[in-house]
Amino acid sequence: MATHYCGHCRRSGPGSLHLHNVRFHPTEDLIRRYAPQPQPRPKNRRAPANSGASQPAPGSTFDIWRLNNPSLSAAQVSADDIADDRNRRTDAPGALTKALRHAKKFDVLDLVYAFRGLSDADRATCDDLVRRIPIFPSLAAYTFTHLKCCTNNLSLLVVLSTSVTEWASQGKLWCLLNHKDIKESLLGMLKQTEVEQHVCNTSLGTSSGGAALDIAYVGALVAEMATRAKKAQDIFALRGEAAQTMVDLLQALTDANTDELDEWYRRRFLDALIRLSRKSGLYPESLVLTNSSNLSEEPPQGGVFGKVYKASMHDRLVAAKELKTGSQKPMEILKAFAHEAIVWRHLRHPNCLPFYGVYRAGGINYMVSPWMENSSLHEYLKVHPSANKMSLLLDIARGLEYLHNSQPTVVHRDLKPTNVLITASGRACLADFGLSMTSVSKAVLPTSTELRGGGTLNYCAPELLGTNHFAIMALDQRRCDMYSFGCICYEVR
Repeated sequence: MATHYCGHCRRSGPGSLHLHNVRFHPTEDLIRRYAPQPQPRPKNRRAPANSGASQPAPGSTFDIWRLNNPSLSAAQVSADDIADDRNRRTDAPGALTKALRHAKKFDVLDLVYAFRGLSDADRATCDDLVRRIPIFPSLAAYTFTHLKCCTNNLSLLVVLSTSVTEWASQGKLWCLLNHKDIKESLLGMLKQTEVEQHVCNTSLGTSSGGAALDIAYVGALVAEMATRAKKAQDIFALRGEAAQTMVDLLQALTDANTDELDEWYRRRFLDALIRLSRKSGLYPESLVLTNSSNLSEEPPQGGVFGKVYKASMHDRLVAAKELKTGSQKPMEILKAFAHEAIVWRHLRHPNCLPFYGVYRAGGINYMVSPWMENSSLHEYLKVHPSANKMSLLLDIARGLEYLHNSQPTVVHRDLKPTNVLITASGRACLADFGLSMTSVSKAVLPTSTELRGGGTLNYCAPELLGTNHFAIMALDQRRCDMYSFGCICYEVR
């Protein structure tokens, strides 16, 4: 067997240098592949003799990292910073999301090489399998070790290897759209060979181990594709069943509870979710309420953009909102419904009306929220003229502050007293996000005629009444919300 000499630990011995690096030096291997190459130092760049500054060892990994991050002190540097380079992450982090994907595969391989139940040849085969599979590397490694150690089922091992080759040939987007089938295929191999006592690498199959690595890997893959222009176009061009699958996956990743996918990643998932739903007219199936509901026989409360029915669900009064169709095409109605449902679903603040979900009945979609007996701000002040108006206005301001500071930023665009509801405890909360616009959705603005017909012209900022659509879209419409808020303040003074 050939002898290798490791450049990291200066250790020599028999075996494969490649396998040695994967097992013992995954971080160094990751940096060597993906870290930016350092610029050559100027010959005259030298610290003054009396400065006392210590120079890092030339050519070291830390030296390379420091050259590309001159603003950070040594006390701020961690191993994760060097490996993932998160301090330099931007809104187009193709290389960094790719690095996270590879880091997760290295973590899987680390578990593979820590398990002593496989021979060197079997570890090499599992290593190759993990590197080739485009999705679920941990589940694939667990399936391999189970088939090899618990059953030694050679026929299923061949099926596993052939399946991985087929999935890899289909491309990453295909794998994401068929992730359920791929997962079921791997789990099906495990179910066919169930045993009473496992002697395989069970750490790869635990929720806190391998499953968490797979979730982080899929999240990094989705973020990488959603932030690359060409690949993002393929995602946003999806329609029908394929778009529904991607919408459901984006929602699941947004709600995923894992430290690897931090707020930055969740923002990317939400951006992509809003864009895709707006284009496809679809919303996540997880928003659908399965509970039965009884709509009241009372006349619905009509609004400009829909009808609101009084309903009961689990012995609780709720409001079921149906979007008004008018002269719009059915697909435009679905797009508007999906947009409002997703934006509303991700708003969580005491001064924003809670969203329960979507209820389907008779081919009609309804958005369900709590029923407010105190009705709107306008009606509430008629009944309670001595109410603390300053407190109510402060509630509205806090709700607007939350919307405007959200990521992505949310602009209400239809703020008026009838869209401010009063809770049972006398607190104000913002409602009706049918015209809301996020920093990524770029929803089409209504014309000034629609504003007059809707009765909201008195609360509309003057700059929104122009006819130049592109000029309006270029505005910072958070200021337009503040104009509407000023009109409310003037009215309730």
